[in-house]
Amino acid sequence: MRRYSEPMSGGSGSSSGGGFGGDSGLDCAAINFDAFLSSVDPTVAGDVEVGEVLPIELHSDPRALVVVLPDGRVLGAITRKVRELLRCIQQQVQFRATVKNITGGDIEVHIEPV
Repeated sequence: MRRYSEPMSGGSGSSSGGGFGGDSGLDCAAINFDAFLSSVDPTVAGDVEVGEVLPIELHSDPRALVVVLPDGRVLGAITRKVRELLRCIQQQVQFRATVKNITGGDIEVHIEPV
């Protein structure tokens, strides 16, 4: 796993986000949580089953973290812990979403690093 390195020269040296030195305390391997997807596509949701493991990707238009099916269709977006996930993805850490529960149009997933 890639470790944090010292900032490149030219930085302001200030920390944002408060507490424990900003990004230096982020442990990508420890990110592990449940979330409901937002903007679920009902035409895609019908092709998903509980227990299915799907990749998480960063889409640029609109910029969002999304859960996708193997054929590339977007199931829905992740809206929890987006900042942390983005930081880890920028460090080349990949994440997956395991479908935990499907109730009507609500889809709950468990998110963890690959």
